[in-house]
Amino acid sequence: MTDSVVKVSDDKAVTLATGFVVDKDESGVYIATCGHVINRLKSGFTVNELPAELVANEYENGLDLALLYARGLRLEPLMLTKAPPAKYVSVIGYSLLSGVAKRETYSGIRAKSDIKLKNEFNALKLYPSESISAGHSGSPVICETSGRVVGIITIQTGDDRNYAICAEHLEVLHDVAFDESSIENPALKGELMEIIGPEKYNEWSDQLNGFFIDSLQSFTTQKNVWVEPRLHSIPEDQCRTYEEDNRVSVDSLIRRPRSLIVQARQQFGLSCLARNMVERA
Repeated sequence: MTDSVVKVSDDKAVTLATGFVVDKDESGVYIATCGHVINRLKSGFTVNELPAELVANEYENGLDLALLYARGLRLEPLMLTKAPPAKYVSVIGYSLLSGVAKRETYSGIRAKSDIKLKNEFNALKLYPSESISAGHSGSPVICETSGRVVGIITIQTGDDRNYAICAEHLEVLHDVAFDESSIENPALKGELMEIIGPEKYNEWSDQLNGFFIDSLQSFTTQKNVWVEPRLHSIPEDQCRTYEEDNRVSVDSLIRRPRSLIVQARQQFGLSCLARNMVERA
């Protein structure tokens, strides 16, 4: 998922911002970002250092959103939703560290919906525990329950007050797809307990945990110590270093189930990972 959050800059790498993939075709990808970001880029647009072209900018119409097209970039679109987020969201974007652009994630941010900006567009108000770094304009706001994009960071009014335009407004820029299928139903646990009974539910939970503990005990040195592995979207032999750009979180796999293969050498803990994911799911 984080691969689809991209660095937006000018061709002189003077201004830094963030964007994310909302659609793709056979030749490239469409990148959503903020309109004020585009207005600051005076010498052309780049996405991950590749030239990009401007498709739309609604800033002058009061909507701080813009769309770029990057030819030759191969990335998957993030899933979007018009639904309000659950209580907490994450923000993924770029910031400068010693003059170098680094991807940074802010998690566990409390979000409040039903907010109107002065131009009457629907927005989210965010309450981060730390100030979101400069460069995150255009960053996706991702619901930590569903894993879907619910908004786009647009305005900072202080260290602890941040606003995001709701993702529903992206359809003004492009014919984007919104996925409203249910990933997590808060009532599911209660429904399952009602069907099979609390006793059977707890029995199965204990059984799944037992499978996981049994796997951990196959390691003779540090039994019952679980360190979540670092997963990446590209094979080890195809990159020089494993950086955050190709990191895949285990939580994102659990929240958005799909068919995939996790590959590793033998005795690298794949059984432990699988049983840990089953128990958490």
